[in-house]
Amino acid sequence: MRLAKREVSYLDGVMIFLLAIVANLAAQIILSIVITIGKTATGSESFGGGNYAQLVCMAVFQLVFLSVPVLYYLAKKTRPLLAYPVKNVRPSLALSVLLPAVSLIGFMLPALLFEEFLILHGYKPNGIEIAGAGQTALAVIVIGIMAPCIEELIFRGFLLGGLNKAFNPYAAAALSAAAFSLMHMNPEQTVYQFCLGFVCALAAIKSGTLLAAVITHAGSNITVLLAVGPLNRLFDVLTASTFIKVACAIGFFIAALAAVLGICKAMEIINRVCGKNKTENNVVVLDDDTRKDAQSDAVTDKKSRKTGLMIYIGGVGLCLIMWIFVMVAAFI
Repeated sequence: MRLAKREVSYLDGVMIFLLAIVANLAAQIILSIVITIGKTATGSESFGGGNYAQLVCMAVFQLVFLSVPVLYYLAKKTRPLLAYPVKNVRPSLALSVLLPAVSLIGFMLPALLFEEFLILHGYKPNGIEIAGAGQTALAVIVIGIMAPCIEELIFRGFLLGGLNKAFNPYAAAALSAAAFSLMHMNPEQTVYQFCLGFVCALAAIKSGTLLAAVITHAGSNITVLLAVGPLNRLFDVLTASTFIKVACAIGFFIAALAAVLGICKAMEIINRVCGKNKTENNVVVLDDDTRKDAQSDAVTDKKSRKTGLMIYIGGVGLCLIMWIFVMVAAFI
């Protein structure tokens, strides 16, 4: 049976986000129970706590994320048409390779300052320290490939695509970034994840393709995985004193934000010059032969806008509760 095509609506986008968060939390609870049972059965407190086990759990969570839009649209008996299609490859996509480097150089130092602030007040980081070729290879697959592809589909393909029908592009990008950063429930990384999420959102909007966001996200993750040592040493050199550290953080942030806006604007101009970017209120419009009932999906009344906003707040609220829980636990 051939499923009818349907453009992702505002309510579809925020609903998929909420369902993805609920499914992710349910998966975390189930895996926690399995690990607890495993510890009891084996008598080993280290059961499920190794790096390999954590990476496998991360992969499971990503697959749970992916299952949500699949099951959602199977239930609706339709196929989703994204506002920023993956197949919508354009010349401007080449500029997206610059965004991971700009993000790391410009936004990592403010993020490290925030992490340092937390640690000075008793926060205990709970990250994974990758060691060995096997762990590195698995981490690249899970963190460098799976996570960018699936998370960008959820947060930029569905959530951002929906939000951009009800808000201006920059507000939609910020809302998408806030949801993205809190979803990770990792307080010390929240600052960088928000900045990265905002960059990925703008890249998708201005380039017209989800691939730009995937490239930005994947490039950032893989660089951190493979070059975290050199990056830390570089920042140590630049932050010899507190004054220099704060000045560099502010300067790098402003410069990186300006560079991101410039690169994304260049994407938009290139698309316009090439004559391949058809937009309607800053949202990519799909060709007529691939659209179905698009007008019925538009947010045209206050009730739909309010409903969508409440769904979004519900999803972000769940993330925030867990974020606070992780934060408090890290201080104990």
